[in-house]
Amino acid sequence: MLESDLIKKTFNLYKFGQKVRILSTLELKKEGINDYVVIDKLEVKKDTTDFEISYKIEGAGSGGKFVKENGEWKVLDYSVWEN
Repeated sequence: MLESDLIKKTFNLYKFGQKVRILSTLELKKEGINDYVVIDKLEVKKDTTDFEISYKIEGAGSGGKFVKENGEWKVLDYSVWEN
């Protein structure tokens, strides 16, 4: 995953039980990594979260909104696209 203003190296994210590496653009380039996820938007408010992610090497992405109801987060809307 690309490190950005939204996602710092200290962010703990796991996929299939494995910690996701968060790398800077320079680190990705240095390691020759071209396939990585970018968090383009992450807006967390009191009871809603809007997000957009992209996987640029495949030209794909996703976006959506979660809403917190009765203490639980639920999917309100989402979309997936491919260029």
